[in-house]
Amino acid sequence: MSSSVISESEPDLTVDPQRLERLCADLDGDTEAVTGFISAFVRMWPARLDRVRGAVHRNDVEAILDSALSIRSSSGMIGAAQLGAVAVDVERCGRRGDVTGAHALIPRLSTAGSATVTVLSEMLVAGRY
Repeated sequence: MSSSVISESEPDLTVDPQRLERLCADLDGDTEAVTGFISAFVRMWPARLDRVRGAVHRNDVEAILDSALSIRSSSGMIGAAQLGAVAVDVERCGRRGDVTGAHALIPRLSTAGSATVTVLSEMLVAGRY
C-alpha cells in the first residue's frame, strides 16, 4: 500500500481506507460497486480538474461552484480528505465570487487530485477493491 494512505487520525489523509470500507458496508459488501466507483473517480478526475480550470478561465462563478461541489462530494465518498479540503476552499471562493482565489487554488487541487488518483490506482492494481 502507498505511504500516502495513512491512519484515519491523520489530518492530511490522502485516501482513508476505513472510509472505503464503510462505503463497501453501505453497499452491502458489494466490492464490485466500490471498485466501479473508484475506477470512475480515477477515470473522471482529469475532466473534473479541466472543468474547474475552464470555469476559472471563463470567470464563470457558478461553474466554479458546481465543479468544486462535484469534487467535494465524490472525494467525500471515497475518503479523499486532502482533495476534499481543497475542493471546499475552491467552493468558498465560488460562493464569494472570488475567481482569483479559485485560480490560486488550482495547483493545490491538481496536486491533491493526482495524489488521490495515484493511491486509488494502486489500490485497484493491488486488487484491494
